[in-house]
Amino acid sequence: MEAWRARLKRVLTEFEELDDAECSEMLVLHALRGAEGVITHPVKKQRGGSVPGRAANVDRDREAGHARLIADYFAPNPVYNSRLFRRRFRLPPAMFDIVLEGVLEADDYFVQKKDALGVPGLSPYQKVTAALRMCCYGVAADSTDEYLRLAESTAMKSFKRFALAVVTHFGAEYLRDPTEEDIHRHAELNARRGFPARTRFSLARVMRSVAEARRLFT
Repeated sequence: MEAWRARLKRVLTEFEELDDAECSEMLVLHALRGAEGVITHPVKKQRGGSVPGRAANVDRDREAGHARLIADYFAPNPVYNSRLFRRRFRLPPAMFDIVLEGVLEADDYFVQKKDALGVPGLSPYQKVTAALRMCCYGVAADSTDEYLRLAESTAMKSFKRFALAVVTHFGAEYLRDPTEEDIHRHAELNARRGFPARTRFSLARVMRSVAEARRLFT
């Protein structure tokens, strides 16, 4: 996890300059890396249910967490504008909607459900936001608890299911061989940022990522 965080910190500043298409590529590539970790380092399943002597579950007031998240970022007149949304989510609001719809279609784990007593569970906004913050910032799972009201184990599960759902839904587009247009666009991106000498290195890295992802997920 430490290596994962260190790698993500090196690319965080790049997100400020990316257009929507580049944001989507970066997100999918990060998800591919996360999904690769899930596959190559699976976590052993633990038996559920109550355990004598263990503290009762914490009442995190999930509904309040959802309401605050919506008011802050997704309401018609949110507290934080689209510029701050993009900075904190590392993608624009419209792209978040596309990602949310994609993972909901790929995995019903993100669909909000009710328990046996009819109490609503976590919303898809809470789960996807937690996964995005872990994916894009490399933060610890338990850091999502205070604001989003997710237990550490739930945040970890959301991150893993999110990574696999992104691969499932968007993989067909991003696991294909780069086209001439893709290569030209990446070359222009390097030139705009003043690194023409690094163009071949950057393209080679993208090609390697695609090849590794195809090996794992196709």
